Amino acid sequence: MTKSLPLSAFRVQIEALCENPQELIVTEEGQPLFTLLPYEMYQSLLETLDIVADSQAMSILQQHLAELKTGRALKAHTLNDCSGTYQVLLTDSAQEILQQMDSRSFAHISESLKSLSHEPVSKGKALVGSLKGYRSLKTNEDRDQIIYFIRQKQVVVVFVHSTVEQPNALLLHLLSNT
Repeated sequence: MTKSLPLSAFRVQIEALCENPQELIVTEEGQPLFTLLPYEMYQSLLETLDIVADSQAMSILQQHLAELKTGRALKAHTLNDCSGTYQVLLTDSAQEILQQMDSRSFAHISESLKSLSHEPVSKGKALVGSLKGYRSLKTNEDRDQIIYFIRQKQVVVVFVHSTVEQPNALLLHLLSNT
């Protein structure tokens, strides 16, 4: 449960609160004034909001997660050339998305996937809400995104998304505007 603290008490306790970051609602005259969150939680919220705000990507991700729950997507593909302590696996859907990517996005995402074999917890940001238990790693100046979860010594990639326009799509868009 989130702690509530009057503004006057917050001013007195600010140093102690900074040493032990926690969720906190600061109030004035009994009304919420602002909320403090640990930085990691703040980052998780932003990351989750970013995913949820992209309705097309979210729709595809929900479809992949539903397949995962039914067991249809559990046949995973092992990513080769990973030298870390974690084995990186791709679900069928993540593998299909990768195969359809342009070579530049594929190269960026492949390097990031390989990096997940080393310390996958510190690489991505934890997601919250309906995506709790999953992590998100952005690459290529935040244009590419990998959604994964960790179980034992495995990283299971369930979704890969690129916001880089594919060359053919860009060409069609330019041609349609002339």
